[in-house]
Amino acid sequence: MRDQWYGDDGDLLKWGTLVHIAHREKLSAILHVALYRPDDEWAMVNSSRGAVEIPGEVLRHFRNLDNVHRLSKPSGIRIEVFKAPFKDRSAYFEKVRRRIESYREVPLAVFLDPDSGLARDIAGPEHVTEDEVRLAYAAMKPGDVLVCSQRSRRQKGWRGDRRRAFTLALGVASQDVEVFDSELTRDGVLFSVTRRELDDGGESGESTRSPSRQTTG
Repeated sequence: MRDQWYGDDGDLLKWGTLVHIAHREKLSAILHVALYRPDDEWAMVNSSRGAVEIPGEVLRHFRNLDNVHRLSKPSGIRIEVFKAPFKDRSAYFEKVRRRIESYREVPLAVFLDPDSGLARDIAGPEHVTEDEVRLAYAAMKPGDVLVCSQRSRRQKGWRGDRRRAFTLALGVASQDVEVFDSELTRDGVLFSVTRRELDDGGESGESTRSPSRQTTG
């Protein structure tokens, strides 16, 4: 997730879904795993007198991922943005695992928010891998809800393909995966699944290993 993309129609879908799930499932907190990549450069404003930078206070007002905290009070839901820079995948998701486990007394929604979604083959920094999804799920307690964002792909049938991959990664039944979309945005969906008492989440030892060190570039 990048600051420059915060606050678009996709965020209405994301946070409308998350708050709905939290209220419906009586969850007290949302942990937003942002897979954050800071923006080094922003577009300029051009004029007949030349290009000018957008003032920092304007960027911070409209394009600051931390602004979602303002949703906590009116929704009654604790929101934490896990905003550590997404660099070393293994170290990053080890921190995510520990952060999820710190909510052992709090009903929780875990929101994985990669820019593109679940990787199909080689994972770049815009993806989350099946191992990483399994690791987050395995760290959750029964009753918690895992939500993962997925952007559209150019291939026909991408939605069903990515839903099957999400389902198989977690070892859950297809009907247990809820899909959210909206006319607000045609290029993204959210997958949601509740951590069940009987779900093994691949916990035969395979899912609890550290995520594979797939390339991020």
